[in-house]
Amino acid sequence: MTGITHEKHVEEHVPEWWGILIVSEEEGKVKIVQKREAGKNRKCKVSQQIKWLWRTELNHILARNYLPAYKAKSKKFVQDKLLEKVGEEELKNQIVEELFERDYEQWQKEFEAYRKEQGRPVRKKRMKKKKLYRM
Repeated sequence: MTGITHEKHVEEHVPEWWGILIVSEEEGKVKIVQKREAGKNRKCKVSQQIKWLWRTELNHILARNYLPAYKAKSKKFVQDKLLEKVGEEELKNQIVEELFERDYEQWQKEFEAYRKEQGRPVRKKRMKKKKLYRM
């Protein structure tokens, strides 16, 4: 997404698979025009994308594909199982969906509950100490 002033040269600066939207203002209203449709990044690998997911997100994908929860297994094991058992395109779509639905506040609550369940102390938020400068 870029402004109308950069429309002429934007294609030189972004990868060919990125879509381009041009934003302008006409009569006090925002106008968005699609200059180029987004394409697929051929270099993107699902085996790299899956590493961005949190354990709870991996569990959602396991459940969606009727696979066991593998609660006692490592995150890497779960990632490898998903790569093995779910088709690449289907898995890629599910990863993207999980990333779009990601809720950082909900994750914090789930993480704290998990730490309590495991008998680990919940970490307290740390405040940075302000440096006092003398003149």
